Amino acid sequence: MAQRWQCSHGRAGFAGPDRDIPVAPQTRRRHPESDPAQRQRRGLSQCQSCWKSKADGIVLEKCDGCKMIDYCSPECQRKGWPNHKVKCKINQATVQATRGLEGESNALRSFANKHRPTLAKYSMIALNLVVDRTRCTRDVLLTPFYVIDANVVPLNAEEFGERSAEEMREQLRIADEEQKSAGLWGSLFVVLRCRFPTCTLTNITAVGFGKTALSHMRPGLPWKSELKRMMNEGIVI
Repeated sequence: MAQRWQCSHGRAGFAGPDRDIPVAPQTRRRHPESDPAQRQRRGLSQCQSCWKSKADGIVLEKCDGCKMIDYCSPECQRKGWPNHKVKCKINQATVQATRGLEGESNALRSFANKHRPTLAKYSMIALNLVVDRTRCTRDVLLTPFYVIDANVVPLNAEEFGERSAEEMREQLRIADEEQKSAGLWGSLFVVLRCRFPTCTLTNITAVGFGKTALSHMRPGLPWKSELKRMMNEGIVI
């Protein structure tokens, strides 16, 4: 499954024609609904080879090549390389293509990491995986950096461009195989998108899901308004 977000955050003009998008809250104080220990976020910050997380007390380091994917050791990085090499090349090409926007790119990546538990929960509801687990292989969720809307859209050339759609499908196939080998049911993508006058920045977050994640869900649960509230108000869990 893939999901996609189209966004603006924190600076006037980020949204292009959408000049009326409000600035996301910038506060130094923790939102009262946030979890001080950020337990869910730590549990989802995982080594992409052995899948141990920060909640297990491990320290994660970035891939030497793309500086985006986390591993807990050089051994895990070597073990994960056969599956990561495609994504690594794509990540490095993205960095080259967005020279001069490093600050915005890092902000988008930080935003996605901060809200990973929220993205994981509401993406599964939005795609209604409790009814059809295969939908994650066809559709994506589209929403902004500052979330003004979010919609499930097809993972195809019309939405993403032929080359990007093909690359994303290959990344999703690899992520899906990794999650299934770890005992889960599959993987979905959340794609955050931020448009600029000269280019578009995207961030792809892979989320694994299994029986436990879907056991408390039922068909047709509302998701859009709560997802927007949690991300726009900075609620971290």
